[in-house]
Amino acid sequence: MPRALSGEEVEGMIAKFGDGVRRAILAGFDGVEIHGANTYLIQQFYSPNSNQRDDEWGGSRDNRARFPLAVLDITHKMARQYADDAFIIGYRFSPEEMEVPGIRFDDTMYLLEKLAARGVDYLHFSVGATLRPSIVDTSDPTPLIEKYCAMRSDTLAQVPVMGVGGVVNAADAEQGLDHGYDLIAVGRACIAYPDWASRIAAGEELELFIDSTQREALHIPEPLWRFSLVEAMIRDMSMGDAKFKPGDVC
Repeated sequence: MPRALSGEEVEGMIAKFGDGVRRAILAGFDGVEIHGANTYLIQQFYSPNSNQRDDEWGGSRDNRARFPLAVLDITHKMARQYADDAFIIGYRFSPEEMEVPGIRFDDTMYLLEKLAARGVDYLHFSVGATLRPSIVDTSDPTPLIEKYCAMRSDTLAQVPVMGVGGVVNAADAEQGLDHGYDLIAVGRACIAYPDWASRIAAGEELELFIDSTQREALHIPEPLWRFSLVEAMIRDMSMGDAKFKPGDVC
């Protein structure tokens, strides 16, 4: 059965995040992205739905923000100790929760302002579509990125913001940039086309699918191949005329 971590265990968990950052630096990575999204542990601490604690790690919004801020603090500490000044620290977040109570957009803006004040190199919206509107106020069609740009402080405006979700072709990325993102992340399209950036730069128009015979050629590990979002892209090419160009792989 799930149980609340003790105060000592919370501190130990923060230390483990720090250990992960240290290992990433020693392994040669140029930066890390703190995963504060998708209902994983960091988001669970900030969420009034999952965080039912009555100690210094729960209750008020300030208390619930302590864990994500502590993870950022220890990330900075490890970077100062083991990395050079060019080391990049990003933070990924889910802007809203549907649950009641749950994280609302003003809660997210509150946390992001605190993260920006402590120092973060970029922020990463975790949404299924770059221009997704609110999942809480479904009567409002305004993309959340537009609300974000309108609500952010001058300090927060200095932090680049990254969008993701459904980006396959150049027009998809350009649309996100036009609405306020500074950076665009590409996931599934890069799985299908490892040379996605080169293809887009060359002006190609791509379809988001993977030939069912190309798993080994694309070096897609079995667990990822069976992941639902990847599985949905797989086509049996004997059933249609779609063309697949796997790109160069090493």
